[in-house]
Amino acid sequence: MAENGELDLTQLDNSFIYVIDTKKPNSPPFSKELTAWDSKLNAAKTVYFPSRVVFDPQSTNVYVRGTRFEEINGLVTPIDVIAYVHLNLDDNGKPVFDSTVVPVDIQGVSTPYTGEAPLDLPSMAQTTASPSSMLIRRRIS
Repeated sequence: MAENGELDLTQLDNSFIYVIDTKKPNSPPFSKELTAWDSKLNAAKTVYFPSRVVFDPQSTNVYVRGTRFEEINGLVTPIDVIAYVHLNLDDNGKPVFDSTVVPVDIQGVSTPYTGEAPLDLPSMAQTTASPSSMLIRRRIS
């Protein structure tokens, strides 16, 4: 929060997901910032407050339920989103995220976006949530 009580987006730091290689649990985690460039807005769309993470083993996509913020009519507006990013293994078997994060705004009943969507996603993989980040606990093979 800024001194005037407004939300200060520059102070938010919980826009990452982390992957732990369960074959090497003592190795450092791999992280991915959930930010995408929007050429229409000429601005970055960053997904904050990840509330759920789901890994789809068929597509190897990681889906994240979160919130992004956009200034609309001079007000900082929360917009609920589901974002996804592709996760793969490199030649050495280490997990690697694609560079592209795709955020998809959740539409409201009669509006192009909402700030009141449920925080859950369908369960497709075992996940563990913490207030400031998400940890995917699925062995990548």
